[in-house]
Amino acid sequence: MKKLMILLDHNPAEEGALPFLLPELAAEQQRFSVSLFSSSRMDGLDLCGLPISSFCQKKRGNRLLYFLPNRTKTIYRRLLKENNTSGSQKQSEEDIRQFLFQSEMLRRWLEKKGTFSSWENCVYYTYWYGIGAMALVLEKLRFPNLKIATRVQESDFAMANCFFQQRMFPYLNLIAFSFRGSRDIFCQERNIKKRGNIKISYMGVPDRGLNPPGKKGTPLQLLSEDYTENAELHLQKIAQALASIDFPIHWCHCGLDADILEQQEKTCRSFLSDTDNVVWKTKCFHSGEERSAYFQTHLIDLYLTFPQNEKQAILVIEACSYGIPTIAASTLNFITEIINPGIGYLLPAKPESQQIAQVLQDYHRASFTMQASLRLNARQIWFNSFNSKKNDEKFAKALFSL
Repeated sequence: MKKLMILLDHNPAEEGALPFLLPELAAEQQRFSVSLFSSSRMDGLDLCGLPISSFCQKKRGNRLLYFLPNRTKTIYRRLLKENNTSGSQKQSEEDIRQFLFQSEMLRRWLEKKGTFSSWENCVYYTYWYGIGAMALVLEKLRFPNLKIATRVQESDFAMANCFFQQRMFPYLNLIAFSFRGSRDIFCQERNIKKRGNIKISYMGVPDRGLNPPGKKGTPLQLLSEDYTENAELHLQKIAQALASIDFPIHWCHCGLDADILEQQEKTCRSFLSDTDNVVWKTKCFHSGEERSAYFQTHLIDLYLTFPQNEKQAILVIEACSYGIPTIAASTLNFITEIINPGIGYLLPAKPESQQIAQVLQDYHRASFTMQASLRLNARQIWFNSFNSKKNDEKFAKALFSL
């Protein structure tokens, strides 16, 4: 059976990656014999019942070059030479030396674990584009036919690693991005022209069913969710928008921390105390299971959120999976891969209350048929592009084909 060696640069539980990694692992186990390795500690973490071998970097010292084999020293000298002409991406000599040293120590540890003993029948996959990827690239200098894949995470976009990522790029057989927009930004910042080894593997969520259907003549049901640093300002804008509306609406607002619910309620009360047509409440989801249960049991006509990164964009995808039209206030270039006028509504990242009110009025005035079409289209975009089961199986197949 073909083997898949997965190398984790970070603890996925701490990085919020578990909801995406676990179903992906399950799909990969259908095609591969999977082994997990980590360059950080994973005490007590269960990943689909697979044991995890963890590497703890201990050696540093002053004689770093002494530990590097000749092929790595050659890379080191080449990087120093290229670094002199890299402009804004320029790294310090110490940074280059440390990055290569840590990568080489990780490569040696993997070698001692027997990871490369049958490389002809293996695919090597790093779940971040950093030290782990470089360790595999260093091994590929010995075995040019080594198959390497990596999944670029949002944390990999930090410009600190830009210099190294640009130079690892040609050695990788497959580089997966969660969105086309993310790929475009990444490649533009790193001046990457040739993209033949790039694959779009969309983030996804599982099928948890449909949101309960609505009925004609009932108040509009609005759910808003905000986990950004401007949450209080956004809350004020929503409340202002609702205060200007004259039709019945039930509004539930969800925030990050139960400790601020009192302040949120005070804000809502200050804008909506004199309105009879708006029924509102605030709440906090304490777990993913509680959140899923709410979406499965409470009618939601519109979902309003303010995504600022890939992890927050998953909230939009989840709403679509339930067949709920979304109002997304965001400047993320990839949000249009999820939301368009036939699926939901796009607003600026910092919308005015009048803009929010206009969207609510547009939806309220739309025919029942048009509202049903929005719900159907939201579900369809999830099924076509963001169904995690389909996406994970497709990605596992791509890895297997390397």
